[in-house]
Amino acid sequence: MNMKVSYERHKKYFLRTRLHSIRTAAEITAHIKILPARQPYLYQKLSRIATQLRLLGMTYGEIAESLHINRKTATKACKYQGR
Repeated sequence: MNMKVSYERHKKYFLRTRLHSIRTAAEITAHIKILPARQPYLYQKLSRIATQLRLLGMTYGEIAESLHINRKTATKACKYQGR
């Protein structure tokens, strides 16, 4: 009798598990947003040109003036290429 009372009380759970199939990972829909790749920083883009100008004997100030950037950015660009 305890079994019958238990079944009646939880009848909806028994029927639900029998009627619905178990979902696997392949059946679950997921929405994944793929973000674009990060663009390189300005000093990384200009590192090759800045290093070539530095090898020609230009100072960081002159490199910055010719590339229309800050002196600190020219310094970072030259040091980045030297890694």
